[in-house]
Amino acid sequence: MIHAHTREQIKVAVGELLLGVINRYDPQSSDYVLADKKLIGEGRLNPFHQAMLTPNSIRLSRFERSFSTTLGSMFEVTAQLIGQQRFAESLRAHDFKGNISNAAQAGIDGIVDSIRAENFSGRYRDYVDTIVNSFHGDQIPVTVRADLYLRDPEGNELFFEMKAPKPNKDQCLSVTRKFLRFHAMRRSGPPKVRTFYAMSYNPYGTRDRYRWHIARNYLDINQQVLLGDEFWDLIGGSGTYEEVLDLFGEIGRDHDEALLQILD
Repeated sequence: MIHAHTREQIKVAVGELLLGVINRYDPQSSDYVLADKKLIGEGRLNPFHQAMLTPNSIRLSRFERSFSTTLGSMFEVTAQLIGQQRFAESLRAHDFKGNISNAAQAGIDGIVDSIRAENFSGRYRDYVDTIVNSFHGDQIPVTVRADLYLRDPEGNELFFEMKAPKPNKDQCLSVTRKFLRFHAMRRSGPPKVRTFYAMSYNPYGTRDRYRWHIARNYLDINQQVLLGDEFWDLIGGSGTYEEVLDLFGEIGRDHDEALLQILD
């Protein structure tokens, strides 16, 4: 359950991000001219868009792209504020500095190269165990950023990468490398240290219907990935996902007039 105070904090923070999108939006920038030298020079000329779509349609499309870019930040700040309710520490976009052994780094490189070449054929937990036990050798300094970090009152840590639900191959490989570095730094695995690729929503509806082939090929869907409600309910308790959806709807209605003005 999202507390009343947290709801107000989220409304303010997400509302400010939404207003930023609205204020940055320039409706004139979407009035394409077929021979506009500026558009040609920037590689933004879209003659077929201009031919088939009305100016209003183009404006709506451009705003939607700008909004989608900012949506990730909205999810992060929302998750960080909800995390403060139940966890001893809740941090957003935080850098962690530490040391890992040369053996662990070599093991991480080998695992990622194997996944790149052969898809994710093993179990993520087995890879974590391998890296956690690679203590020997010289230590090298590393800095790794977590989109969201939570520490519970017992000292257990959760590191999250919050990204879109349809990642590309490089994103999948990068997140596995990052996660294994967290485990190497802490020299611990679950339940003391857990790492998750958090998808804030599931475009396929339910876990059994999730079909994005790249994620299924290059991530361990069952052990690495949290889909939609699984993520929100983990950080905020049962029913949090539906509450977040409701809250975002409320924020949208609060800014409905401003949105209509720029798209009119």
